[in-house]
Amino acid sequence: MNRYNEESSSLKIAIVSAVATAVATLFLNGFMSFFSVEKGLVRIGNSVKSESGKYMTTIDVFNFSETMFTKIKLSIPQKIEKKDLKLSSPVDIEKVLGDDKTSIFSIESVAENSNVTILIESDSYIDTNSIKIEKNNNKIKTDYSSKQKNRTKEILIQVGIIAIIYGVLIGWYSYYQDIRIKKSLNEKKILVEEKMKEIDDLVATSNNKFKDEMQKSECAISKAEKQTLKVEKNHESLINKIKSIEADSIKHKILLLSRINDYKKELNFWKDTIRKVLYISNQDSSKADEIFNSVRGTLKTYKLNEKENYDLETITVLADILKNEEK
Repeated sequence: MNRYNEESSSLKIAIVSAVATAVATLFLNGFMSFFSVEKGLVRIGNSVKSESGKYMTTIDVFNFSETMFTKIKLSIPQKIEKKDLKLSSPVDIEKVLGDDKTSIFSIESVAENSNVTILIESDSYIDTNSIKIEKNNNKIKTDYSSKQKNRTKEILIQVGIIAIIYGVLIGWYSYYQDIRIKKSLNEKKILVEEKMKEIDDLVATSNNKFKDEMQKSECAISKAEKQTLKVEKNHESLINKIKSIEADSIKHKILLLSRINDYKKELNFWKDTIRKVLYISNQDSSKADEIFNSVRGTLKTYKLNEKENYDLETITVLADILKNEEK
């Protein structure tokens, strides 16, 4: 996107430069044309002696424009009358001032895109360089045949003027473009600095968030480790309690089995004693079984069986188990 914007900006600058150059050239050419191209020309020829002994001097007036020339005045350094003037076309010309040394005539009008030739007939030679033209705000140029100008010099002067004007315009435009480019670069530099600052702030914010998250994670891990240790301790304590309960259970079982064994020994002793008493008294041996069954019925000890043998071997095995558990 940035590359597209840069190319678009470069294209705009190129277009603006081309248009500005074209406008400057057009303005300069128009300016030079306006001030250098003649709207008219008064050409003063040399004074030539004719076969009649008279001197003939021609003055040509050219109007190249679309407007009429008015009141162009000719100052001739001799006494000349209106009858001494011969015109190539009907033009209103009047003598406005004159004495023995100077005659001034006024060409009242010269139509647009036309020309008129004035032939001055005099008795003596006229110094054409002394003929003066009063333009009266008409944009015309005076050309003396006796003063052949160096056209190369004129061209060089015009080219020099044009070159100077071009140089000034191009210099001004280059200066303007330089200021504009510097301004644009400065604005882009400020924009880049702002973007870099935003990036730095974003990185700093991300680092702070990362540190906070790391601290939270470390706290959570530490808390979890503590919980794990606590659970392990509780588990160990629970195992110890279970082992203690199992040991107590075995102890109780050993105690109960010991008592049962003692009770069994005592019961067998009394049974044997009863049998012996009945035997001595010549009673039937089955009488003893009836007595035993009557006792069971009364005490409801039907599960007791003489075949059950609670010996010391079982008690010894349980005692060994308890001993190993305590280790």
